[in-house]
Parts: sequence; structure tokens; C-alpha cells
Amino acid sequence: NVGVLSSTMDAQICRSTREIEADVNKEQSLFRRIQTLFRFLCEHLHKEELELKKLKSSSDCKTLAKSVYGFTNSVINKCTKGHVTKKDSLYFQTSVQLPKDTNVEKKFVELLQESLMSESSIRAWCNSCNAYVPMTQKR
Repeated sequence: NVGVLSSTMDAQICRSTREIEADVNKEQSLFRRIQTLFRFLCEHLHKEELELKKLKSSSDCKTLAKSVYGFTNSVINKCTKGHVTKKDSLYFQTSVQLPKDTNVEKKFVELLQESLMSESSIRAWCNSCNAYVPMTQKR
């Protein structure tokens, strides 16, 4: 009976774990869908207002969506040979990078600043080198 009880409990634990993982996946999926919907709505409200104003350049005009939810951020890529490219883009959301050490407390402003002003190493196409090369990307 102990063996049967043990295997029954193991089956219940495994099933419970699968249910918890499914719930977590559903929540993450729902969160991502809400995020995607919000970004979609902001971008389309911005575009529709631009069309109503009949302007050709979105960077010259402030729309309600851009004024309330939008921000411009620069991405600067520098290849190993020193070639630099800069691109300004309009964003309606950003991902906040949380510290890996959970014991470190930071203010939200610090987390947001670190997320918006991040630096990473990537491999990307350099027009000057005419090749894929390692680059440093700063935001």
C-alpha cells in the first residue's frame, strides 16, 4: 500500500506542477497579448491622426498618442572598426530590465533609466565594412 500511495502522490504532484506551469504560461501569454494590443493601438492611433492632419513626416508632428504614450530613443551601433550609425525611433513601450540580484533594491526611476540607456554586444550588418561584424549597441 505504501508503494501505491507514493505513486498516487507523485502523480498528483506532477499533475499539480503541470497545472501551475500551464497557469503561468496562460498569464504570461495574456500579459504579452495585452502589451501587443496596447502597442498596436498606440501606433495606429498615431498613424490615423497623422493621416487626418495629412502630414508626410511623423517626426515633425505631435499626435495625441505620441504626446501621451510615445517617446523617442536613439540606438547607436558602433562596429569594431569604429564605424558608427545612429537611428532615432518612436516607441510606445519599453521593457524594464530588472536586476539579477533580487536582494538589491532600486527605485523605479533607476530601473527605467538603466533600461532606456542600456548597452549590449550584438552581431549585425555594417554598411561600411559590408559584412556582419560584432558591434556595441547603446540606447
